Amino acid sequence: MCKSGSPLPSIFCGRGPNHQDCPSGYYCNIDPLDRFAVCCAQVIDSGHTFSRASLLSFTYYSNDSIFK
Repeated sequence: MCKSGSPLPSIFCGRGPNHQDCPSGYYCNIDPLDRFAVCCAQVIDSGHTFSRASLLSFTYYSNDSIFK
């Protein structure tokens, strides 16, 4: 269900009246066929975790150049 690690237990983040938002550092992984909706850790290959807001304003520095 999650690309890395296990989903958080007991949190339903999908569509419906019992919806809960995932905590900071997690995203809601909803199955395309709506079979499950679980909170998975947001992990970047380097091992760092980022919130959705920080990824939207991500700045990449390489060889003294700045990319947004």
